[in-house]
Amino acid sequence: MDMGAEKTMPEHAASGTSINPRSSPMGMIHKRLGTWNLMFHGGAFLADEQQTGPRGGDKFFAPNWFMGTAEHAAGGGTFEFRSMLSLDPATVTNRSYPLLFQTGETAYGQPLVDAQHPHDFIMELSAKYTHPLAQSTSLLLYFAPVGDPALGPVAFPHRVSATELPQATLSHHLQDSTHIANEVVTVALLRRTGRPMSVWDRGPYRAYQLGVYIDGARAVRSLGPQRLADCALRAYVARNAYGIATQAGFVGAVASVVPSAPRRLARFGIPAGHG
Repeated sequence: MDMGAEKTMPEHAASGTSINPRSSPMGMIHKRLGTWNLMFHGGAFLADEQQTGPRGGDKFFAPNWFMGTAEHAAGGGTFEFRSMLSLDPATVTNRSYPLLFQTGETAYGQPLVDAQHPHDFIMELSAKYTHPLAQSTSLLLYFAPVGDPALGPVAFPHRVSATELPQATLSHHLQDSTHIANEVVTVALLRRTGRPMSVWDRGPYRAYQLGVYIDGARAVRSLGPQRLADCALRAYVARNAYGIATQAGFVGAVASVVPSAPRRLARFGIPAGHG
């Protein structure tokens, strides 16, 4: 079955509908179970932080994450079910580990400074359906009770440059603040342009994504069904080792953490990647 544009980037896809540069695929274990294609990858570290000082601290912890997908042909297209989990809530005690100059997260309702919040146990639970519209064009529908909206760059845990980093990057909360959100819906048009040398390589790859979602940090305070409140628009172009996107969105602020913050923020950016 011809999967259209989606067939050009199966291992370049990151969380949600974000995409890594095509020269930087993520290594996965592939298995076939009947008519299902299964993929799995993950990482785990033992870390001993020694940041003793007026602002630092010491801690032994074990950051980790795991991702599994199940893919099956249906209705002329492909369904993919994805989960991303982490045991950090059990292996990183007190909901934080020392990280000098880090800001932007919370633990027990209080802002963290010089410390990093661990991963959530559930970082993504999603379903994605991709249907070819033409030889080089596909329509993608994405829904996630917990997932990554079409806003921001590829989040740091999914960038190939960070695969050997046990700690979060200092830019994490500035760049990836929405990478775990609730009730995410994204509609995307995927297109491969140019004349490919093979079905896996060459030719620019483009994705146009429109989504609505609830900001994850705000939604975590009230469980259950919620109104889709925030929205985002992202256009992405990739060619071999390079990828660049333009994006815009409206994000609900967390007033309980920053009382003076506006209730709604506009976010714009042009993230670029190289791999």
